Amino acid sequence: MGQESKKDTNMYNQLMERLSSKLCLECQSCVVSCPYDSLEMGKKSPVLKDECKNCGLCITRCPQFSRKGKESERIFKKEEDLGTLGSYKNAFSARSKVQKISKRAQDGGTITTILYNLLDDGFIDGAIVTGEGNEPWKPKGRLVTEKEDLLNYEGTIYSLSPIIQTLKEASEKRKKRKLAIVGTPCQVQALRRMEVGKESSKKLVSNIKLIIGLFCMESYPYENVVETVEKKLNLKIEDITKFDIKKGKLIAETEQKKEKIPVKEMKPLMYSFCETCLDFSSELADLSIGNVGAPKSHNVLLPRTEIGEDALQIADRQNLEIEKLEDIKPGLSLTRKLSEKKKQNRLEEIKKRWKEDKPIPPKILNCPNCGEKLSKSYSKTYFCDFCKKYYTIN
Repeated sequence: MGQESKKDTNMYNQLMERLSSKLCLECQSCVVSCPYDSLEMGKKSPVLKDECKNCGLCITRCPQFSRKGKESERIFKKEEDLGTLGSYKNAFSARSKVQKISKRAQDGGTITTILYNLLDDGFIDGAIVTGEGNEPWKPKGRLVTEKEDLLNYEGTIYSLSPIIQTLKEASEKRKKRKLAIVGTPCQVQALRRMEVGKESSKKLVSNIKLIIGLFCMESYPYENVVETVEKKLNLKIEDITKFDIKKGKLIAETEQKKEKIPVKEMKPLMYSFCETCLDFSSELADLSIGNVGAPKSHNVLLPRTEIGEDALQIADRQNLEIEKLEDIKPGLSLTRKLSEKKKQNRLEEIKKRWKEDKPIPPKILNCPNCGEKLSKSYSKTYFCDFCKKYYTIN
């Protein structure tokens, strides 16, 4: 008679068993949250560098285990359906009035101008943004404390940078206590997970005064960007002066020319975890910013919290041209359309993975009560064998 199998009590092993490297967001919230400094970031997921003490913070701080609805309720104090763009207080179209910013800007130069004004006002004492690392277009988190230095970090890098690791360095080594941080939807979700509890991670994020979230359809690992540029576009990565995505095309610019590739051809090259992400507009941010729905050379602004509104009010005092989006074309209808498209496509992928028994984020198919994996029942209904409850997952 065989022995009854026992559940692995090692929390790190549980994390990796339920998450898998293909679902890890590489956000490093687990790494910076570990009070024993037992984790470090490997190539695509966290690895142990010391003994796991089984505190469990690696799991509780992982955004892939968190249901966004619960986070929305905590942040926005709303339980009702918040719609495809989440909760927001207003919608604006904006662009910079600072020529040296708008001249080099990706679209409207709005993020740079907002941070520029907030640093000038003293509302923040530093901004964590993404810049180039030691290799051309390889992303690295950067702490900016002087407003003029923001001009060095305009434009978009379509790979993720370790901004949460930069947050730790800015807080612990540079002693910054009023930070703005700019990130993608998944990074925003990670920061929100770190707000809960009494541990060091909560103390770390308490140094953040403003979370700015980007609109994001998907991102790409750095090596895939390099491969696309050099093998498909026949350009050198070091010659690229700007990347952009317009009208379904990824555009790479040099001083001499522009080359384009359909985004649909880039789909197989995205981060694997992007394939199951349902958030387009950074629904948990204080202030969300993107270009979808805005006129040419403008950005859409969605202040979601009081602190987001306060920051925008300060930023609007100078250097920013801003107006209500409701009477401007194409407007929020296009923003909603793209957000809904992302959600529908990702849900189809999730359903496909479920049928093929491929990795799915635990937050989607784990019991919200006990955390155990749900069993398929019928249609969109799942059953928890431990709680004896049915759940409907749309």
